[in-house]
Amino acid sequence: MVLAKPPPDFAFDLGTGQEHLRDLIGHPVVLDFWATWCEPCRDELSSLKRLRETYGSSVTVLTIAAQPLGVARSFLDRNNLGSLPLLEDDQHRVTDAYSVGPLPATIIVKSDGTVARVMIGDYPWNDLKAAVDATISP
Repeated sequence: MVLAKPPPDFAFDLGTGQEHLRDLIGHPVVLDFWATWCEPCRDELSSLKRLRETYGSSVTVLTIAAQPLGVARSFLDRNNLGSLPLLEDDQHRVTDAYSVGPLPATIIVKSDGTVARVMIGDYPWNDLKAAVDATISP
């Protein structure tokens, strides 16, 4: 992932019709690659939920799980995290396009559509908030 460059575009449908990442230009986007078997991934999901609650529609959060269909959605639902937007990347198209290796991997995209920060591994809430705040501040 190259900082200050647009990340690979991809299509997704969260239940309201097909969208593209490029359609979200205009406000920050947080892409989080995770898996149910990854303990640090599971730990950071509460920070992502808190991020959505803190920023509302001014920041888009999209979680991406490269697992068989239904596995990640079931996990989110069972753990009171069902409000997190989820792209089930069962064929690894998005994960491969982003060359995701170690999980979790979080990519923060600025409102201009360029990558602001790439975070690998678990991170504390304060780091995530600071990274997002940096994309909002002039």
